[in-house]
Amino acid sequence: MSAVGCLQCDLYDHESLVSAIKQVDMVISMVGMGQVSEQTKIIAAIKEAGNVKLFFPSEFGNDVDRVHTVDPAKLAFKGKAKIRRLLEAEGIPHTIVSSNFFAGYFLPSLAQLGFLSSPPRNKVIILGDGNPKAIFVNEEDIGTYTILAPNTCWARMGPNGLTWVLVTLIY
Repeated sequence: MSAVGCLQCDLYDHESLVSAIKQVDMVISMVGMGQVSEQTKIIAAIKEAGNVKLFFPSEFGNDVDRVHTVDPAKLAFKGKAKIRRLLEAEGIPHTIVSSNFFAGYFLPSLAQLGFLSSPPRNKVIILGDGNPKAIFVNEEDIGTYTILAPNTCWARMGPNGLTWVLVTLIY
């Protein structure tokens, strides 16, 4: 591994993104759910910079190409699928981290929409026939895996390794 660092840039300022991305070989996007579709801006900057060897889009959660769901999740997954198709079309090397359900977010409420910390007291809605299996993963494990995953990429890309940056959206 050559270097790991943080570079300040603005998701909504193309030149700022390009300038930061030109300094790295790998980008890990950590934008929130509300900005998943905004990753088109990161992809455009990666394409213009021309030096990124690997991109991890903010794709945490279910594998949108393999899950069958209903709204409102279906609408959210549509944005993630759009980002995947764009990465494929642009030929940008990427890795998707599909971690399924975040245990800390979904388990306390029994995966009930609109309830974040506890389940409803009078009824629980079970979508489908109640038989599908689900996987719940600890958020810290997802973060650890995402940070360690590039190590296997570095091993495949040679001894000089990569420099990389986390792209986060700070409110």
